[in-house]
Amino acid sequence: MSDFQSTTPPAPNIEPLLVEIVQVAVSQTVAMFVGIEPKCLPAEEVARIWDGICGTISFVGDRRYSMTMCCSRESAVELARAMAGFEIDYDSVDMGDAIGEVANIIAGNIVAQMDTQGVVVAMSLPTVFRGHDVERVLPHNMVSICTSFELPTSTFWVDVIAGQTARMQPIQEVCSVCVR
Repeated sequence: MSDFQSTTPPAPNIEPLLVEIVQVAVSQTVAMFVGIEPKCLPAEEVARIWDGICGTISFVGDRRYSMTMCCSRESAVELARAMAGFEIDYDSVDMGDAIGEVANIIAGNIVAQMDTQGVVVAMSLPTVFRGHDVERVLPHNMVSICTSFELPTSTFWVDVIAGQTARMQPIQEVCSVCVR
């Protein structure tokens, strides 16, 4: 697919192509803003409690999954400044818009790359949340793989979250007589 070398082994039940496409999309999009490609770091356990801002996009179609980009205060300010071209205060409403837009552009890149692989997905609007002492909790039937990315002065991470399988099951025909 590309020369990008993933450093993150896929989690059980998340297809490797999906993880690679997300990592490539993040690297390409952030490089477009910052001017250098962020370093993709090996998978790490995400701190259960953290302080920062996240942008989440859901995808449906041939695959169902979501992507959450989580930024520390420092990485949020760095990404927002790079994208907007001017300083955005972390506590401002504009920061939510900026991180939502970065996540949205990454998601557009993901959709385009999935399309080149013959996989049709559509993306949701971004949901952004910010806080401190936030605890990340996934339902028991969800799996995730998290990749950290290093910028010149900060680090952020992207989490791919899917159900027990990232592939949608084929739709089975329904009998028109018994509706089964």
